[in-house]
Amino acid sequence: MRKLSQPHRSRRFAGRSSLRTLRAPASSSRTRGSPDGRLVLLTTRDALVAAAVDGRHPTTIVSALIDAHAPWSPTSNRIAFSGVTLAGDRRYSLYLVSLGSTRPFRVASDVVADAPTWSPPDGRSLAFATWDGSVRIVTPATGETRTLTELRNAEIRDLAWSPDGDDLAFVAREVPED
Repeated sequence: MRKLSQPHRSRRFAGRSSLRTLRAPASSSRTRGSPDGRLVLLTTRDALVAAAVDGRHPTTIVSALIDAHAPWSPTSNRIAFSGVTLAGDRRYSLYLVSLGSTRPFRVASDVVADAPTWSPPDGRSLAFATWDGSVRIVTPATGETRTLTELRNAEIRDLAWSPDGDDLAFVAREVPED
């Protein structure tokens, strides 16, 4: 019997045709399958790792993370994540990274610790919330960012696009002023 260098656990997720089991590092906390069904993204204690759905060919996409919440783009070629990096200022920022690259690009700072969301069907826009109660939309191709709404004294979470990409819903919780 082969000994493992670090503890592992099985992660189950639904692929396009069946339920699959992936042998993942025990430190992985989140697993997301790519929209095209070819890859899985694991969020470990300190990195984002992409691997084939059978667990082969794991590739570290981003390392030196303290925390990250990362969805795939609808085209499965980019990952957006809100996270804290060891090299940064220890605040949540929004980053974009393309597959095949290990250099994330910071799009915004002071974002909430919640996953950003790509617009359907093609991911031309990315919605995210900030700590000051704003919902913002960024166009990754141009870097243009616009504020959709600002709610004072609100914590915004769970952003979700309508299937056609025309509407954006979110949950806002009132936060009392200090």
